[in-house]
Amino acid sequence: MLEISALLAVSLLGSIPIIKKIEKKKRQKHQERLELSAYLLGIQKEIEELTTEIYLQKKWLHENFIDEVTEIIQNDKGILNYLDRELAPDIFEIYENKKHWLKYINYEFFEDELKTYANYFKNIESNPLTTMQRMAIITHEENNLILAGAGSGKTSVILAKVGYILKKGYATQDEVLVLAFNKQAQQELEERIKNRLNVNITIKTFHAFGRSIVKESKNFEEMITKATQAIEKGSYNSPYRYIFIDEFQDISENRNRLILSLKKQNSANITAVGDDWQSINKFAGSNIDIIQNFEAHYGSTVTIKLDYTFRFNNSIAKASQ
Repeated sequence: MLEISALLAVSLLGSIPIIKKIEKKKRQKHQERLELSAYLLGIQKEIEELTTEIYLQKKWLHENFIDEVTEIIQNDKGILNYLDRELAPDIFEIYENKKHWLKYINYEFFEDELKTYANYFKNIESNPLTTMQRMAIITHEENNLILAGAGSGKTSVILAKVGYILKKGYATQDEVLVLAFNKQAQQELEERIKNRLNVNITIKTFHAFGRSIVKESKNFEEMITKATQAIEKGSYNSPYRYIFIDEFQDISENRNRLILSLKKQNSANITAVGDDWQSINKFAGSNIDIIQNFEAHYGSTVTIKLDYTFRFNNSIAKASQ
C-alpha cells in the first residue's frame, strides 16, 4: 500500500507542472480575449462616429472594418462571449451578415444625399433624374457598372455623376477622365458636360487618348497597344482617379487592357456605362463577355440597372429588360 501511495504521490507531483501550464494558457487566452474585445468595442465606436457624409461600401471600409472584424472573430469565436450585443451591435451584425449590415448602414447615406442634392438632380438636365439615375450617381464603389438600355438616360448619368464627384470633393477636374468610342459621342459628352457643369475635364476617344500618351500617329489598335505598354512600364503616369467609359458593351480586349492598366497604376475608380444586350461594334473587335462578366475582370462591383426610357413607352423598356 505504501508503494502504491508513493507512486500516486509521485504521479500527482508530476502532473502539477502540466496543470499550471494549462492554467497559464487559460489566463493568457482570457487576457487575449479581453484585449481583442476591447479592440472590437473601439471599432464599434469608430463606426458610430462615422457621419452620413461617407459612403460606407468603399474599399477602405472593407479593409479597415469588415475584414478585420470577420478575421478576429473567425480565429476565435469565443470572443463573442466577451461582448454585449447591445454595446456592440455593428460587430455582431458584421460577423453574422455583412451584406445586410452594409445595406442598412448605407441607407442613411442615400437618404441624406437624395435630400441634399435634390435640386441638383432635379435641374441638372431638362428632365428631373429618375430615382435609379440618382442612385447610380450616388453609389460610390471602386467599380460601378451601370446597365442602361437605349434611351434610358445614360449620358445624363455620366454628366451628373461627374458633377456630383466634383461637388463632393472626391476628385479635382484634372483627375477625371471620360472615354468614348467615337468622335460623335465624345463631342456630345464634351458639349453637354461643359454647358451643364461648366468644368474642363478630359473627354477623349480611345484613339485620341492613346495618341496623347505615345505622341505618334499610328493606326487605331496599335496606338492603344503602345499607350497601354507605356502605362504598364511606368513611362506614363496617370493623373486620373475617376474614369468613365461610355458604351462599355463595345469594349475590346485591347481597350479593356488599357483601362485596367490605368486603374492599377492609380487605384482609379471605374464607372462603366453600357447595355449588356447590345454590341454594335463587333467589327472593331468588341467582346460582349467583358460587360457580362464585369466583376470577373474588375473585382468587387455594384451593378445598377436604369429603369426608365425617355425614347419609348416604359412598359416596352421593362419588357426588353
